[in-house]
Amino acid sequence: MFELKRISVMNWNLLDLEDIEIDGITAIIGMMGSGKSTLLDAIQTVKTGNQVSKLSLNRAASSIKSTRSVKEYCLGVTEDTIRLGVTRDACHSMLVLSYRDDKLNAECAVGITMFADKDEPREHTTCRFIAEGTMFSFEEFADREADGTLVVDSPEIILERVREKSGRGYSVHNNSAKGFIENYLRAMRPKGATPNADDYIRRFRNAIAFQEIKDPTDFVRTFVLDEDPIQTDRLRSNLQTWDEISDSLETLKKKIGDARSLRAAYASEAESIFTTQENAYQAAWSKAQISEIKSEEARGKARQADVDLADLSQERSRVDQKIEREEAAREAKREQHMASSYTQSQAVAEARIASQEKDVKISAGKLKGILEQGASLRNIDDLKRFLPASAGCMKIAAERLEQIRREFTGSGTLPVDTAEISKLITTVSDTERVVASLNAQYEDMVVEQRKTEDQRSEKLRQLRSREQGGKGMDQQVQDFIEYLVEEGIVAEALPMMVEVTPGMEDWVRALETRLGAFKQAVYVDPKNFDQAYQILRNRKQATGRGYEREHRNWKVRLINTQKLARGKGLRNAASNAIVSILETDNDLIRKFLDSQFGGTVMVDTLAELKQQSDAIMKDGSQSQGFSVRVNRMGSPILGRVAQESLMYELQTQVQDLTSQIERRKTDIQRLKSGASIFHSVGQLDPGAAGAFIGEIEEGIKTLKNLENERDAELSDDERELIADIKTHGANINQLKIYRDGDLEDRKNKLIREQARASEKVREEDSARARHQAECDNLAEVDKGPENMRWRNALYHMDHPARGRSIAALTARLGQISRQDEAWHIDNIERLRKEKREELDANSEAAGRRARRMRGIATYLSEYGEDIELAKKSAPDILNWLVSHVLHMEDNELLKYQTQIEEFRKITRREVREVFMTKLNDNLKIALSEMRKLNKRIRRHKFEGMTYVFDWKIDPTMKPLYQMAKRVSDEADKAGTLLMEGGDEVLNEAVEIIREIFKSEEGAAKFEDYRQYFEFELVMTRDEVTDADIDNQGVDGLKTDIAVTGNLTDRIGKGSGGQKQTPYYVAIAASMAAAYYPNARPGESMGMGLVCFDEAFNKLDIRSTQELIRLYRDLDLQILIAAPEEKRTSFMEVADTIVTISKAPGAPELFIDVERIGEKTKDELRKANPEHVGIAGFRQNVLSGYIGQMAPNNASTEPAE
Repeated sequence: MFELKRISVMNWNLLDLEDIEIDGITAIIGMMGSGKSTLLDAIQTVKTGNQVSKLSLNRAASSIKSTRSVKEYCLGVTEDTIRLGVTRDACHSMLVLSYRDDKLNAECAVGITMFADKDEPREHTTCRFIAEGTMFSFEEFADREADGTLVVDSPEIILERVREKSGRGYSVHNNSAKGFIENYLRAMRPKGATPNADDYIRRFRNAIAFQEIKDPTDFVRTFVLDEDPIQTDRLRSNLQTWDEISDSLETLKKKIGDARSLRAAYASEAESIFTTQENAYQAAWSKAQISEIKSEEARGKARQADVDLADLSQERSRVDQKIEREEAAREAKREQHMASSYTQSQAVAEARIASQEKDVKISAGKLKGILEQGASLRNIDDLKRFLPASAGCMKIAAERLEQIRREFTGSGTLPVDTAEISKLITTVSDTERVVASLNAQYEDMVVEQRKTEDQRSEKLRQLRSREQGGKGMDQQVQDFIEYLVEEGIVAEALPMMVEVTPGMEDWVRALETRLGAFKQAVYVDPKNFDQAYQILRNRKQATGRGYEREHRNWKVRLINTQKLARGKGLRNAASNAIVSILETDNDLIRKFLDSQFGGTVMVDTLAELKQQSDAIMKDGSQSQGFSVRVNRMGSPILGRVAQESLMYELQTQVQDLTSQIERRKTDIQRLKSGASIFHSVGQLDPGAAGAFIGEIEEGIKTLKNLENERDAELSDDERELIADIKTHGANINQLKIYRDGDLEDRKNKLIREQARASEKVREEDSARARHQAECDNLAEVDKGPENMRWRNALYHMDHPARGRSIAALTARLGQISRQDEAWHIDNIERLRKEKREELDANSEAAGRRARRMRGIATYLSEYGEDIELAKKSAPDILNWLVSHVLHMEDNELLKYQTQIEEFRKITRREVREVFMTKLNDNLKIALSEMRKLNKRIRRHKFEGMTYVFDWKIDPTMKPLYQMAKRVSDEADKAGTLLMEGGDEVLNEAVEIIREIFKSEEGAAKFEDYRQYFEFELVMTRDEVTDADIDNQGVDGLKTDIAVTGNLTDRIGKGSGGQKQTPYYVAIAASMAAAYYPNARPGESMGMGLVCFDEAFNKLDIRSTQELIRLYRDLDLQILIAAPEEKRTSFMEVADTIVTISKAPGAPELFIDVERIGEKTKDELRKANPEHVGIAGFRQNVLSGYIGQMAPNNASTEPAE
């Protein structure tokens, strides 16, 4: 082993020129502040080649980093020299360490020269040299003056002399401090591995710094095992490329997944559209079928009425024939009577009777007319819902009048109580109130009809407006916007510029009540605001003809975009503002909503409403200031849900209004006709009827008297003949009653039924035509370009809905056998229910559509596609998505998968062939080095315990270790597994490597084999053998050795000495590993100097001596700086004691070197109470042994 034998310094601190001889274990003793660190810092400066980053000067002076510099050492800067003004202004300094290996009889001097100037920021290293085969001393190489004083005129002269003596062993290393270190380490270790320069310097400095060990694992990794990182640049690059491709692949997969989701969403929309169209078609088809069924039923009724009328006509003909026969028989009887002995008096009597009959008939005809007109009120069932209750009495009276009419017409008889007729006439003729009521209802209904027609016109206009892209807004707003456009000003209403946030549709009606007229507010560009406002003023102030309707713009609200654009006086909306449910891309619209209505917040309960000064609930309940009110909520116009609901509502309303108009037309006609009938009946005079009855009764009485007079002159045969004539007359009257009464009523009834059936046929045929036209329109829409684009996309998706069409549905419906009306009614009801369910789900569906629109826009933006695609129609977007997904799946996805597989194989091969092999080798070396170290330190006991290093594999790195071991132990198998890609350990190793490389810290851990172990310095009272050490595998000790403690526990709980002992054991292991890398047992070629500042200060003599024996056993030379009070402790163990002292207040250092012989050490050990105990010490005193000891100076040997 090369031991440090001499320290030579020139111009270093307060030393001018000094050769300090040392041997073996050396203690530098001095009082505090005497300059003990001067020599340690000189040694550091030489060993590091004066690298500032490697130095730790005057380390024991403070717990924080010292500010002492090499420049200050060179210029002799101390408190005393500064106070006395005797620092060096500029000088050359020289530091040389001389080593000798007595076994090899080899010498080596290592030194540096420096120049320092007080005006320069730091010193300059002028030379780093190595002189093999030479022991340097100023005594040998410096000049000597006449008085014997040594002087150095120039460092260059000294160096030249050293070069001449060393010859080929002399070398200069001015370009690289690291090269200088590596070369002097190699010079003193000509055989075996050369120590790593950086590791060696780091560990050497750590020993001087005496930094407390906080983690045994970090200590071993840093100061025991050599740094030998695995080069992973290519592996990292491959992994990075793999990850980049993987990220690209994942991005692509996500992109494809997002595109598929959007494709499915748009396909669902197509399916929903087809379902809606098919349901509408099927409903119209069923309605057409119902109309056809009803039309056929009505035709059947009409045909049956025709048959019944024909039968009735035949029956009437038979009755007419009977009447003709009766009349013929009567006429024959009359002629027979006339032909008989017909006297002149009889002729006169007959003439008088005929005249009287004629008068009676005239009066009877007039009465019959009155009776018919009064009886007309019996047919008022169609007017029943329009008539007052009193009309019921009129109907009863009219029916009685009809009965009287028929009896009177048939038999000529009147009621017994003829006054009944006048009463009945009085009842039916009291129509003034009824007529007034009917006329009033008629007029009201005409007005209502006009209003309904206007409403239908407005609804149709709104419907057309929506179909043309409008929002169903007020006509005034529409007119104003159209006028602005005509004036060259682009304008839009608020409903065209906002959308309702999905899921918040329930709040729209409440919001619109809060917005009021502003829900249709008009937006224009700020630059056009003044002109638009002036137009609004002019139109509102205009008067005169033509302005009554066209320029009615009082409902228009114009947004002040100029003020909003200036940004003054604006405010932010509250966190839960009602306007937050609206979304808009227009910044000014957002500012308008937030500033004007952003203070109104949404609340759910009445209690919350009462607490807020400006809030609103879903039902329209609103609080403002100190008031609360409930708003009337109408149909919303904001948002797609509102628009779709409005569209359906408008269509329904138009249908309802049309039905109302048609029904009202019939009712108006009924009211008009009914008023006319009641007015006519009201003109009847009951007195006239009584007069006619009186005339008839008087006439009949006169007629009977005339007949009696005539009959008194007749014979029996003539009387019998006249009786027959009367019988035939009575028969004729009965037949006429039957014909004109019952048959006529049946005929009229059949005619009415026939008319109703015909009307029903026309209505149902018209309805069927409308429904069929609706079916035809839907079929045309289904064959239109939009549906065809939907189907094209669905076809390429192989979507189940690809074959759906109205034509296919028509074919299926055509296969359904003719169903009855009930089946179709049930079918329509089912479709209506589905429609209601669709409307109920409209909010969710609208939310889905809104999400689709946002989704496609987000997709295009996020993935860098053409954002203009978002403006295309939904079928075009779906077709693009279909081709887009197919392209990505068939081209980009395959490319990335191929690249991934390629880099997967490359990376795995790299892991196996480059990393794993090297890692396995390093791990084996690490275990070998730790075993060697343990074999050395296990032979020493401290406080009765043996110290050994134990270790285990870091759990996070275990898969990599296992893989490395498998690669080493089963190379062929591992190669096969690698190529097949089926080895789970390799898979896990690659994944761990990838995860580790995500951070620089992780990458450094991955490359450094030392990071694979966790270390501990353990203590045991059991004997530890070499066999125990040899059995230490990757998981440490495997024997039954009882561990009684470890360094980690000592760090946290141990006393000062208990903490220091493991520290010095660890330092010994660290420095031995640094100086003798890969050394075989017994090999000690190399330099083994270890320096400590203020060392062993908390250890007792026994522990100190045992540690020193450990260092010697490890071929390490100790140089210790210690305070004066530790002198006696080190005199038992040190080979050399260097005493440094300083004259008080004077800038001078004094150095005295003493060598302690073995005899002196033995005597000191014998006298030390720590070795013999108190009782032994007392015995030595009593026996005089202590007093017989030689004086101190007699026990020392002079320095050479």
